[in-house]
Amino acid sequence: MRRGFSAALAVAAGCASTAGEPAPAGGAAPVPVAARTVLEAEMARAEDAARQGDGEAAAAALLRAYREGFEPLEAGLRDGDPLAVTRLEYRFGEAIRAARRRPRGAVPAIEALAAEVAGAASAGTPGSAASSATAEPRR
Repeated sequence: MRRGFSAALAVAAGCASTAGEPAPAGGAAPVPVAARTVLEAEMARAEDAARQGDGEAAAAALLRAYREGFEPLEAGLRDGDPLAVTRLEYRFGEAIRAARRRPRGAVPAIEALAAEVAGAASAGTPGSAASSATAEPRR
């Protein structure tokens, strides 16, 4: 996976401040930090499985990335751009279907999904990196 993926997701989810916060009692990480960690790990697993030709393992990892990593971050992402969240949800579905059909051929789709999420974070909205070209500066 790309370095900085977790940080990019934190910015996109509007929860970058949780990275330095102590874990709640009982040792559980704050939801955004835990979700970003799961999302990054499962995306990496999906990429690895697809490269090895294991489409079911890749699809399962993508589904875990979505359910356990992306869904907990959705509320924060929706505040910035609700349509972008829908686009990212669609992209997860595309990547899962591609992994099941042609695992090795799905690697670019999985990489593109990871890049789209990271690009959205750097642009300040979840969706497409191209949105930074038209976004007004924040004041």
